[in-house]
Amino acid sequence: MSQQPCSPWDQAMQHAFDAIVLLDAQGRVTAWNPQAEKCFGWQAHEIIGQALATSIFDGDQAAAFAREWQGVHQAHSHLVLPHFRAVHRTGHVIRIDLSLACTQNAAGSQGVVFIRDVSERLDADNALRVAAVAFQSLEGMVVMDGCYTILKVNQAFVDITGYEAHEAVGRVSALFRPGRQDEEVYLAMRSALPEKRFWQGEVWDRRKSGERYSVWLRVTAVLGVNQEVSHYVAAFVDISKQRASAQRVQFLDFHDPLTDLPNRRFFLVRLRQAMAAADRKSEHCVVLLLDVDEFKGINDTVGHHVGDALLKKIGKRLRMSLHAEDTIARLGGDEFAVILQGMATETQEVAIRARNVAERLVHALGLPFAIEQRALEITVSVGISVSCGTRRASEDLLKQADIAMYRAKSDGRNCIRFFDTASQASLEARFALNAAMRSAFPQQFAVHYQLQVDAAQRPLGAEALLRWTQSDGIAVSPAQFIPLAEETGLILPMGLWVLQQACKQLQHWACEPTMRGLTLAVNVSARQFHAETFVRSVLDALAHSGANPNLLKLELTEGITINHIDQVVQKMQALRSHGVRFAIDDFGTGYSSLAYLKRLPLEQLKIDQTFVRDLETDNNDLAIASAVVGMGRSLGMQVVAEGVETAQQVEILRALGCDAFQGYYFARPGTAQALGVDIQRRMPQSTSPLETGHHQFLKETS
Repeated sequence: MSQQPCSPWDQAMQHAFDAIVLLDAQGRVTAWNPQAEKCFGWQAHEIIGQALATSIFDGDQAAAFAREWQGVHQAHSHLVLPHFRAVHRTGHVIRIDLSLACTQNAAGSQGVVFIRDVSERLDADNALRVAAVAFQSLEGMVVMDGCYTILKVNQAFVDITGYEAHEAVGRVSALFRPGRQDEEVYLAMRSALPEKRFWQGEVWDRRKSGERYSVWLRVTAVLGVNQEVSHYVAAFVDISKQRASAQRVQFLDFHDPLTDLPNRRFFLVRLRQAMAAADRKSEHCVVLLLDVDEFKGINDTVGHHVGDALLKKIGKRLRMSLHAEDTIARLGGDEFAVILQGMATETQEVAIRARNVAERLVHALGLPFAIEQRALEITVSVGISVSCGTRRASEDLLKQADIAMYRAKSDGRNCIRFFDTASQASLEARFALNAAMRSAFPQQFAVHYQLQVDAAQRPLGAEALLRWTQSDGIAVSPAQFIPLAEETGLILPMGLWVLQQACKQLQHWACEPTMRGLTLAVNVSARQFHAETFVRSVLDALAHSGANPNLLKLELTEGITINHIDQVVQKMQALRSHGVRFAIDDFGTGYSSLAYLKRLPLEQLKIDQTFVRDLETDNNDLAIASAVVGMGRSLGMQVVAEGVETAQQVEILRALGCDAFQGYYFARPGTAQALGVDIQRRMPQSTSPLETGHHQFLKETS
């Protein structure tokens, strides 16, 4: 039997570009062309007779197709369904566009479904959209042909380079021109791209403004159909700021961030190099250490921002005053150091030249500094150490300059000192004393009391004095440890401890008839008084002990009152309102002035013992003591002479009108128990300080 020729429809089914499926009225497959087999993986004999909705769709997509097919079948119409998700025989999802049509003929209803796999097209569209978004990233993007001619740039390219797109397109990229890069970088880039088809690294470019800047560049080659490079895609990031930040971090490793001078780390490296060079050449190396005198007072008075501005100007002035081969560094705080090299003369001549340089620097820094419409004047203390041809550690030379500078401070500041072994021994002893003092406080410390009497030698009160006796029984002089405690800051806990002990002693005396009216004087250091917590610490000590505030007398030095007078008055008034009394200690040794004395709520002036010691023989001391007594009386204050050691001194002071006395002539400092015995010896059992004249003084000064 001969084979019937295929109809045009059959031929169209067989050779169609799209998958074509015929359906019966129930949506079952009646025909399935080769493209449908390719699209879904099912052979015609496997799918014919099956419902199309459940064969190639899954879940909600199967229900949606069945619903749409039912509508088309009932209306005998047609419908386009884009972007349906179908399932391949293997289980992976494909995206398809469908076109449904339903016709009626003598055989009944017949449906035709045209299906096109659009997965690749949708992937390509998505890839294009992603590429478009990526192209407009924060990175500069450039598309070039195989000859590095720019075809397209993104907005980031415009923002980074300053060139508009139309100014760049059609030109060979400057990044790939000879002479624009370091030759080594340029050759590495041009050789790597044809072979490896990728290159990345740091390169330099120039903005439209002419500014050179650094970028991190990545270049990828794109291959054409013949596997030849057809395009290059370059992406770059401006790393100028990161590079500058990294350089700044590296710079700050060896430099001071405030003045941009070398720091201590850099200074020690240069000092080691200078000393090594000096040893090789039989030369000398000199270190100068400069410290600004009373710099803390500048910060406290005009503010830290002015202090910082001053340090910058000091660094600049020092640089201008030195030779280019000299090294200047800021070691920290207000301390600067200088290295002088190339001194090939005799040691004595080196010392003269070093002093000349130091004097030149001192003079330069002594000129006023103009800061915020202020003319600030400073002085500096300078220490000098000289390497004498013997090999030593650089740290030792710097330490010796520090010792010499410390001696300049001790000698009154604003002077120049050379290192000597005696200074080193003194400083080491000072360090040892400081360490011993810190470990001994408060276990080895005690409060002693020295009696104060009136003109009739009747007890008025006592002064609390801190004493230190080491574990071996050796007493350390207050003249040694008190200044050191003030310098190191230990005076703050020491002063608070003495205050607390004194308040406890006052409360203890309140229970003894012969002691209950005694006043107790406590010395207050400048650092202690100016602490923000000073007023509260005094009130807390009184409250915790239960002592009578009217019997506590705080002794201040003139130096405390001369600065920040308004704050001083405010603190004194705050304590005076609770009954605490005040005296000026060592009066006449500081900046005596009626202008500030009359503002302070003082009750007592103490004539310093330096004016009492030679009263019998020195007319100047006699005149000063007389003036102090007169000043005290004119201001309504009691005048106390301290350091009284002879009967003749007592008579002279009594004749001048002095109210009270303190010194070895009456009693040496001792324990509270010893003081109590002495007072009982001086007065009848039935009397107390309140009954022997002190009560009248309290009434007059209240």
